Amino acid sequence: VLVLQAGVAEEQFYISFYSIKPVYTPGETINLEIGSQIYSTSKKTFTRNAKLELFKISEKEAEKSLNFAILKKSIHEQDLALKFPYNNSEWYYANDKLKLKGLPSGYYALRATCNQKEFYQLITVSRLGLIVKTDREKLFVFTQDIKTGTPVPGVDITLINPSNKKEYKFKTGANGILKVMYQDIAKFKPENTFIVKASKGEDRAISNGYNMKREAELKGYIYTDRPVYRPEQKV
Repeated sequence: VLVLQAGVAEEQFYISFYSIKPVYTPGETINLEIGSQIYSTSKKTFTRNAKLELFKISEKEAEKSLNFAILKKSIHEQDLALKFPYNNSEWYYANDKLKLKGLPSGYYALRATCNQKEFYQLITVSRLGLIVKTDREKLFVFTQDIKTGTPVPGVDITLINPSNKKEYKFKTGANGILKVMYQDIAKFKPENTFIVKASKGEDRAISNGYNMKREAELKGYIYTDRPVYRPEQKV
């Protein structure tokens, strides 16, 4: 979600961009919804012009704040005319849709500029799907093509322990499957939460927040032979 506020003294102006999907496949049309609102007492229709720029960025830049990313020459630029019709209210609203041509696999930064204010949004393009399952003894990973569902072999898998940033590297087999036994990972505590990253070429996938191991839990239940008893009836 992109929120852009323009500091006009007599107006409160916001514009938000919503991506229809979190991840797009290569060549797939990128659909964005634009929601804007403006507060004004001038009782007239407003038009605000915003500039939209798209940049190709690295994986490291995608992992940090895009405000600090080194954005080189844009690969796409587009002007947006946002019209706010007067509706007998001091709040004006505008909704629109925007389509961008499909892109190759990789990470992209979308920058919106209006009234000398900027905001950034990450767009991810990848064919790589990642399924992660765990139990108390092992980790199971399956990599597949998002579009066709077929297994993707030879995918680089990185297991990251967020507490100490320790990384463990593996690779999926010919069937797109990786199985890791916890006992084979030196000095790794399976009770920790971890992150799984998958990469092959420019395609990326990530899975967050898994707990590898849970101790056995003892639970008990107390139940009665009927839901309601009459007065002085034996329970």
